[in-house]
Amino acid sequence: MRKVIMIMYIFGELRDFQYGLTPKDMEAIISEAHSLKKDIEMLKTDQILDVLDRLSNLWIDPNYKYTRQALQQLPDLIGFDSSMVYEGIKTMCSLLNRNNMETRIISDLGKKEYLDDWTYHKRFKGYMMAKPRGVLAHVSAGNVFVGGVDSLIQGIITKNVNIMKMSTADPLFPVLFAKSLKENDHTGILHKAMALLHWRGGNQEIEKYIKTGCNAIVVYGGADTIRAYREGLGLHTKLIEYGPKYSFIVIQAKAMKERGIDSTAELIARDTIMWEQSACSSPHVVYVEGKENALNLSRAIANAFDQWYEKLPQGRLFDDELVEITKVRELAKVEKAMDKSELFIAQNGFCTVVFQEDREFQISCLNRTLFVKAVDKLDFQFLLSGEDDQRGAVLEIHPGAGGTES
Repeated sequence: MRKVIMIMYIFGELRDFQYGLTPKDMEAIISEAHSLKKDIEMLKTDQILDVLDRLSNLWIDPNYKYTRQALQQLPDLIGFDSSMVYEGIKTMCSLLNRNNMETRIISDLGKKEYLDDWTYHKRFKGYMMAKPRGVLAHVSAGNVFVGGVDSLIQGIITKNVNIMKMSTADPLFPVLFAKSLKENDHTGILHKAMALLHWRGGNQEIEKYIKTGCNAIVVYGGADTIRAYREGLGLHTKLIEYGPKYSFIVIQAKAMKERGIDSTAELIARDTIMWEQSACSSPHVVYVEGKENALNLSRAIANAFDQWYEKLPQGRLFDDELVEITKVRELAKVEKAMDKSELFIAQNGFCTVVFQEDREFQISCLNRTLFVKAVDKLDFQFLLSGEDDQRGAVLEIHPGAGGTES
């Protein structure tokens, strides 16, 4: 058997697994997690907020040792430019910020006091308390590196003991976060509230213990991953799913006129380039009222890509990604000859905007590749029809016009 050294963070300690994680290891880790539940639950919310807020203030500094390590090592792991990595770190710091965290808790629960004690609820006319699930497993996706840590943060603030399957694409950032938390944990126990693990997805023997031994599982991933975790769940294991989603932008003619085409294009370009278009919230298609508006906006977005490139350069592209971008561009050239599309290529990087007469939603090959389509009038019944019509969707609308029309 080939010897593989796997270093994992387990309840405050770095441990070596010479041949990878085994089912017996997982059984022992889950047992240890259950033994920690009472100690973690005894922490006060303010104690946890203090620790997380301190991390926010530390990580925002590019010269903080773990921020610096992330900026140096993550680009080679995940293909993001270091400037994009720092945008992710700033997002994490915003999540950790005490004021933002309290706002998030109050939005979800109404009062943060529910996390600590029985608290009177005026409308309910009785006392309520929010209890942790207990042992909470996280299956993280690899599309946006900060996403796994965000899931951990939510598990920590709700006083759960967390077991996380780290993404194969990024086994580094969650461990840096955990080491930072341990070094700044004045409670002496909070840093033990997580185990960050590696195992090959689909290992049924290991995942059997996760499905039956944890109180809840939060799963991020594609359709196959979600289906796999639906099977074989323990009777009292809660599954919380975040499956695949695609996003698009809709632009009213009136809204674009009021904001201005260049300003609108700047915002669209930024939403597209963030996380190199790999997040669920990253747009694939822009729908615009009016063909002339759509063509003008396509050209303006290509120019805006160049402007953003100076601040957020495009990350490393692999050969297969370059092939997909080339295919999109060549097909657009063919369709242009048939008067079905127009191609706009930014001067910097591999940013691509394709205007298409076809109004059907289209999945982008990502890496700053955007489709723009004209409609006579925005009609969601039409936009969401087609072969994917029966699938579930989360629809976010940012009409831009404001006021009663929004």
